[in-house]
Amino acid sequence: MGSIRSVAVGVALVGLSACSGSAFTQGSPTGSDLGGAAATAGASSIGTGGSSMLSGAAGQGGKPMASSGSGSGGSGAGGELEPAAAGAGGELEPAAAMPCDRSQWKATASLTNDVASYALDGKPATRWTTNVPREPTQWFQVDFPEPTAVATLELHTELYPMDSPELVRVDVDGKPVSFKPTTPEPGVLVLELAGTPASRVRIIASDHGKPVPDFMDQLAWWSIYELEGTCR
Repeated sequence: MGSIRSVAVGVALVGLSACSGSAFTQGSPTGSDLGGAAATAGASSIGTGGSSMLSGAAGQGGKPMASSGSGSGGSGAGGELEPAAAGAGGELEPAAAMPCDRSQWKATASLTNDVASYALDGKPATRWTTNVPREPTQWFQVDFPEPTAVATLELHTELYPMDSPELVRVDVDGKPVSFKPTTPEPGVLVLELAGTPASRVRIIASDHGKPVPDFMDQLAWWSIYELEGTCR
């Protein structure tokens, strides 16, 4: 009986131990599963965090940085554009001449100065005139409110073409300058200038002494109905 009891107790102990072992074994896998799951979750979380950091923080941060890098690249590109524009600007022809704003121009003349402004009033029927035959000492001057790059000056005398001098001299800021005169039609004298900024331009009649009949000399005054121009 004692042997049987001992055997039974031994079997029970073995069973218990097996159960415990089984519980431990089962708990252990569960723990390891949980740990694994936690690890997996952790890995997944880290992975997600990592991918989040890559796509979000690093990715987004990287992209803004890349964007800021591309911004500096933009400034670099901008830096490249400026020289290009400057280069293109350097290769371009001078700016096209446009009609000058004459509203602030001031006209003076060697004779009949009181009507010099008539050459700038925009009325083709009014004029500045010398009222006497042309002489090489006669001049007509325009002062600008600020240095102005005048490309051309046009002296209009279509209503009385004989009053347009064929030969003139031009002083810019008190110094004689070279220019190209043309007469596209009777009574219109165009003076093509260098377009250098200037504060004043003086036009001087210089065709006195031309081989013309005396009576024509008496009739040939100097008049300007309108003085127009183009500026840059």
